[in-house]
Amino acid sequence: MKTRRYIIPVLVLLILKTNAYSHQFSQGVKFGLNYSKFREEKYGASIPTGDYPKINYSQGYSAGVFNETVISDKFSVVNEISIRKNMLTRTIYTGPEDILDEEIELNYLSLPILLKVDLNKMGLPYFLLGLDIGFVLKAKYKYFSNIYNDHGDFEISDKFSLFGTGLNLGIGKKFKIIKFYLLCEANYIFSMTNYKFEKFSPYLTGTWQYNQFQLTIGLQFN
Repeated sequence: MKTRRYIIPVLVLLILKTNAYSHQFSQGVKFGLNYSKFREEKYGASIPTGDYPKINYSQGYSAGVFNETVISDKFSVVNEISIRKNMLTRTIYTGPEDILDEEIELNYLSLPILLKVDLNKMGLPYFLLGLDIGFVLKAKYKYFSNIYNDHGDFEISDKFSLFGTGLNLGIGKKFKIIKFYLLCEANYIFSMTNYKFEKFSPYLTGTWQYNQFQLTIGLQFN
């Protein structure tokens, strides 16, 4: 856990230093809501039935800063640093003996590196494509047994890999307001890192990934 404490200040300094030599860059802030959902590769102890597993999108949030380095009239590179709270929930059937509600809370440091195609001059939105690089700062796991009325709440930060990746696709629109721009964005993130239930669940095995839909507003300062 000591390593995780130093990630944020080190990465902020690196990104600011990298862009300090660019004369065509801008910075800003972003705030948003995210909706995350399990994407399972294997069910493990979960037994698929007509009603189970029940997997829905769960709401979290994000907040961060970014800078944009211009390459040409239409292309630029966007670097972001944001803190995300990702919530993942599901209800599974493990056989006649139990039905479990599960929840995973991930506090995540995200560092997307995105190529931006800006068609704003043509009256069109801009598009984003790139890699979502992240670090799990803190994680919790909760479960509730619907039959035995049993429950548990565990700190599982040390059960996760420190480093994770995902594919980040986005679309947005910017609006000029006096001396800054208002940004409205929608992103979809496909995690590419496999996580394992067996590391922290008292009942389950199997691996999983997740998808995330993100709605964001921001302010960009030139």
